[in-house]
Amino acid sequence: MKDEIALQFLQIVILLFAAAAAWIMLAWRRRGFRESRIWTVYCVEMGIVTTILVPAYLGGIWLGAMAVGLCAVTCWELYGALHAAGDRPRRHVGVAVSCVFVGSALFRPELSVIALPVLLAVALLARFAASRLDSPTLASGSSTLVGILFPGLCIAHFVAIGTLEGGFGYLVFLYALIEINDVAAFLVGGAIGRRKLWPGLSSNKTVEGSLAGALACVALAFPLSFTVPGLSVAQLLGAGLLLAVAGQAGDLIASGFKRRAEIKDFSELVPTQGGVLDVYDSVVAVSPLFYYYLRLGGP
Repeated sequence: MKDEIALQFLQIVILLFAAAAAWIMLAWRRRGFRESRIWTVYCVEMGIVTTILVPAYLGGIWLGAMAVGLCAVTCWELYGALHAAGDRPRRHVGVAVSCVFVGSALFRPELSVIALPVLLAVALLARFAASRLDSPTLASGSSTLVGILFPGLCIAHFVAIGTLEGGFGYLVFLYALIEINDVAAFLVGGAIGRRKLWPGLSSNKTVEGSLAGALACVALAFPLSFTVPGLSVAQLLGAGLLLAVAGQAGDLIASGFKRRAEIKDFSELVPTQGGVLDVYDSVVAVSPLFYYYLRLGGP
C-alpha cells in the first residue's frame, strides 16, 4: 500500500513541477522574464518536498533523524526570536529536551501525547506567576517551555503520525493539503485580496486568500483520498477543514512570534524562504491536532 501511495503521489508531484517549469520557461521566453531567483525558488521547493517526504517514506530511523534535525534547527530559530523579543530562554536546554521528545516519539509516542497538555499548563502557570511575582527565573522557564511545546512537541506528533498504521499516507495527506492551503491563499490573496485577515499579526494575509486556501484544502482532500483509504467521506471533509483552519492559525502564530521580535524571518537558512521554521510552521502547528483527529475520530 505504501509503495502504491508513493508512486501515485510521485506522479502528481512530477506533473506539478513539470508544469511549473514549463510555465517559467514560457514566461521567460515570451514575456522577457529575467528574474533569476525564480529558479532558486523552484529548486528550493523541490528540496523542501524531498526533505520531508523521502524520510517519511523510508520511515523508522530515517523519519526520526529528519525530525530530530528539523526540531533542533526550528527550536534554535524560535529561541532566537524569543531572545530578540526580550525573553531569556535557556536555549540549549530547550533544544535538547525537544529533541529527546521527538526521538522518543518514534518508539513511545504516548510520552509526547501526555507531555503536551501537561507542559502547556505548566508554561501558562509559569508565565502568569512570572508576571505577578516579577521573577526572571520563572520568566526564563516559561519562555523555554514555549520552544519545547512549539515546535518541539508538535514535531514529535508529526513523528507519532508516521508510526500509525498507514502513517506514510497520513503524512503525505497532511503535507500536501498544507501546501495547497498556502499556495491557494497566496495566489488568490495576492490577486484579489483586499481585506486584511489579521493586520496585527500579518500584513500580507487577506480574508479572500484565507477563504480560498480553506476551500482548496477541503476540495482537494477528496482527490488525495488515495493516501488515506481508511477515512470516510465525512472524515475526509473533517480532516480538510481541520487542516485548513489549523494550518492558517499556525502560520499566524509564527507571524506573532516574529512580529513581537520585530523580525521578518526566523533566519536566513533557506534561500528565498527565510528560516526553516518559516517553511514548516504550518505543518508543525497542525501535527498534534491531526494526530488527535486520527486517534479519536479516524479509522
